[in-house]
Formats: sequence, structure tokens, C-alpha cells
Amino acid sequence: MKKTNSLVYSLGNVLRILVLLIIITLSACSKNSDSYSPAVQPPVVTSPPSGEIQSFTLSDTLVAFNSGSTAKWFVTATNDLTIVTFNGVKVAFNGVLDTGPIKQASKFTLAVNSGKQASLTLNVADSLTSLLWNKGKRLKLKKIEWFIAPAGQTDKKWVDTTSSLLTPRLADQRTYFNLDGSTKIIQVTPLLYPSPNEAGKFIANAAFPGYTWQNILFLIEVLNDNNLVATYNATQPNGSWILVRNTYSYE
Repeated sequence: MKKTNSLVYSLGNVLRILVLLIIITLSACSKNSDSYSPAVQPPVVTSPPSGEIQSFTLSDTLVAFNSGSTAKWFVTATNDLTIVTFNGVKVAFNGVLDTGPIKQASKFTLAVNSGKQASLTLNVADSLTSLLWNKGKRLKLKKIEWFIAPAGQTDKKWVDTTSSLLTPRLADQRTYFNLDGSTKIIQVTPLLYPSPNEAGKFIANAAFPGYTWQNILFLIEVLNDNNLVATYNATQPNGSWILVRNTYSYE
């Protein structure tokens, strides 16, 4: 009987110990659960693209037909997301680019995906004006001819009148046709002959082909890198008209 009671008592102690261990374990788990909640990740902050156009230039505002210019730009305050484009093509933040030959007025736009952009227009002279300009070369009058009937003849033909009409002053003159339609005359020896300088505007017309200058319509017969030959009607002292042909050389 005593052994049975002792065994029961021992089993009771074991059960009490087990219950106590279970309570302690559950309590610890509950505390750990309260103390170590899952960490919450902070939201990722992304900066938008940035960029400021400090400068954007073209080396020219007016160019000859079928030629081009050089564009330069400088963009600052950029970040990893910045994208710069030149007429829609991605380029470096700072750069130099040849526009290539163009035949009509063209607009060039530099854009940054920060929302900044700048535009420039490159104007182009017409093809005939560009030929008269001839890369800024100057014209020298070399020969003057009249379309007349020589003495004792009835049929008109071109007669060389250079020796009598090409005065030293005219021979000393040099004429410039500019891309903007302006003209300039200088004297090679200004101490002898004062330079007339600005000589008015001219209007080129490819339909003739020809140009109007100083109220005279010139018809172009030859125009290349070396020579210009143009005819026009001149008024004689008696009021009659005479057809004149001038030959110029580019130098």
C-alpha cells in the first residue's frame, strides 16, 4: 500500500513538473512572439531625372545651300537617370556635332528628360545665291562687251569694249555677293580710289537664271567656281538701250 501511494505521489510530481515546463515554454514563446515582430521594409525613394541646359549654340545662323554648321551644348546637374537627345537621338551630356549638309531652313532641338529643352534654327541661302557667294570669294571685272553692229556692218555681234570701258577705277574694284543678299564693293588700292563699300541688296532668281542688283536685271550665262558671265541692258547717253556682257573672275 505504501509503495502504491509512493508511486502515485511520484507520478503526480512528474505531471506537475511537465505542466510547469509546458506553461514556461508557452510563456516564453508568447514573449518572443511579442518582442520579435517581422521587420517592415521602408519604401524605396527614387529621384526623378535631372539636368539643366547651360548652353546650346550653332556656329552659324545662315549657311550656303547644301552645307552645314556645328552644334555645341553643355548640360549640368545630371543624375543616373538623365538622358539628353539631339533631334531625338541620344547624345552625351556635353558635346559637339556636325549638322551635316542641309538644303532648307532646319530646326535643331536639344532635350533633357528632366523637361528642359532648347531649339535653334539654321537658315539656308538658296542655291543661286550660294553660287554667287562662292565661299566668300570676290569678283574682279575682266571683260566688257557690247552687242552692236561694228562700223560699216549691219549685223550685230559681241564686240570687246574692254580697252575703252574698263577704267583703272573699275579694274581696281572687287565685288562681294553675300549669303544674306547684301553686296559689298572695295577698291584694292583704297588710297587711290575711295571704296564704295556697301553696294545694296541683290535678289537671285533661279528661273532666269539671274539676279536683280542696283535696279538692273542680270542674266547669267556662266557661273562656276572660277567665272561669272552676265548680260544686262544698259542705257546709253542718247537714251537708247544696249546689251552689255560682263565677264568676272573669282579670286
